[in-house]
Amino acid sequence: MNINALVIGDERADVVVICQTLAITSAGSSHVEYATSLAEGVERLTHGGIDVVLLDLSLPDSEGNDTLLALHSAAPHVPLLVVAGAIRETGELQAIERGVQQFILKERADCHRLGYVVRSVIRRKPFSDTAAH
Repeated sequence: MNINALVIGDERADVVVICQTLAITSAGSSHVEYATSLAEGVERLTHGGIDVVLLDLSLPDSEGNDTLLALHSAAPHVPLLVVAGAIRETGELQAIERGVQQFILKERADCHRLGYVVRSVIRRKPFSDTAAH
């Protein structure tokens, strides 16, 4: 499976690990881009061609639900996967209502798990999106 991913996060070490992990685990070719702010991520999404967004909810210019709303508005058809240090149960429910399809904890983002989760999120795109293509 060819994967075009956008990683949005401001912690360079996390971004590097995610990029390397996706490059290693994709069963086809992978192209990983990264943005360090919400504004930069939204700008990149406007150009299209992204299959999945891997997102840290704490960014320099946005946080939490505001980040999710902005990304979902910019590209409602692109699956969102939150890569977080911790997940609060109440926040998870709200995030799912705002378009997040999956959460993964940073400490559990090993090569096999992250690759599997990304591929499954891409395959689970809503029926209405796949029917339009």
